[in-house]
Amino acid sequence: MSLTSKTILCVLVGCGQGPSAPPADPDPPVTDGPTAGDDAAPGHGVDSDGVDQIYPPTSAAAIPLEYGARHENGDRYNANHAFINYEVTGYYLTANTEKIEMKTDGPNHSGCDELPRCEWAEPRIDIADGKASISSEYPHPVNHPDSECPSCMTLGTPLDARWIGYKVIAYANADGLRVYEQWLDADGLDADDRPANHWVRMMIETNTGQIIPNPDRALPIEGAGLEAEIRCHQGHETEMKLGKIQEIVPP
Repeated sequence: MSLTSKTILCVLVGCGQGPSAPPADPDPPVTDGPTAGDDAAPGHGVDSDGVDQIYPPTSAAAIPLEYGARHENGDRYNANHAFINYEVTGYYLTANTEKIEMKTDGPNHSGCDELPRCEWAEPRIDIADGKASISSEYPHPVNHPDSECPSCMTLGTPLDARWIGYKVIAYANADGLRVYEQWLDADGLDADDRPANHWVRMMIETNTGQIIPNPDRALPIEGAGLEAEIRCHQGHETEMKLGKIQEIVPP
């Protein structure tokens, strides 16, 4: 599937896009649930930086993402947290970056080789064309091929050398399985660092074992908690603004 810039979804009212849309069909078709690119995505206000919140936040304070390292494979931005349900948001300058990826749902990866504790989902967006995908690592440092991803979208627009908004959202569904979403704001920040908030859902996948094994494992939130690490592959001149982790109320 492909997605052009003309189909960009503005999640919230107040994005400066003109008159509001007509009322929703009172008798919409029944579907199996939300899909990537869904134009009925929820919106729950903006955070303190003016960034759209996809799902309602809890009262827990947001945790700022921090610059991690100029790693040989590309710049990294990270923080630890103990949230089961969370929305990770940031705006990134994609200078010479091949893909932007988040390592998530596992502990700090260095030296971690105990299963099922040391497992990570790795959703990503290719910068060349905005293609979404998801893979995994378990245990460290064993990387695995891309998982099947029927919901993954391709924006079809180059994203290099520009500011983009990138969200990874993870939460437990009613069956206790992990759901992963990726969202992209390809229009990024304006000259005053205000977000465009043209968020598009690029992926929504439920892990039944196809992404990482042991789908019913308890998240290892003890100790230092979970690692949230944004990786800008091969990008050594990137920047980040408005980066944070927010606990959410899952859908």
